[in-house]
Amino acid sequence: MAFIRWKLNRFGLRQAYLVQSYRDEEGRPKHKTLAYLGRAAELSPERIAILRQQYPELRIAWDKIQIPDHPEPLADLDQLADAELVSRLRRLRRERSINAREAVEMLTRAGLTRLTGPGSPHLTPRFYGVLEQAFAEGRSQPYYASFAAQLLPFLRKMLKRQL
Repeated sequence: MAFIRWKLNRFGLRQAYLVQSYRDEEGRPKHKTLAYLGRAAELSPERIAILRQQYPELRIAWDKIQIPDHPEPLADLDQLADAELVSRLRRLRRERSINAREAVEMLTRAGLTRLTGPGSPHLTPRFYGVLEQAFAEGRSQPYYASFAAQLLPFLRKMLKRQL
């Protein structure tokens, strides 16, 4: 019988896999990954219907596959103070299933193409990760001296997926 297995990837994002249980020749239980279903935000009844069409040869009780709800309710961004949002930025981004590359793409579309400050590089996933890490640890970083004025409005929109 097939079921959905949830795993965290190396970036902390939840990913779903369609897995089938079986026993090997010696009777030991084994699992075989049948299909990658996507991140938590991507999994939906429509996605299951597409997979059902893609894998008609698999003997799976598709109607019994239940899509679990998100394990925790998403944090209410409007209730978070600016300092709290910045310190929890990485966790907030991950709970909304936004990876660093997508975050950079959203911020770039909003007009943040370069970091500000001396010798500032272009905004890349690598430098975005440096910013997130500095914010999480409460360290200063050389790129956004006054992040509240420059970056915070964009971060709120990004987390609400309004960019």
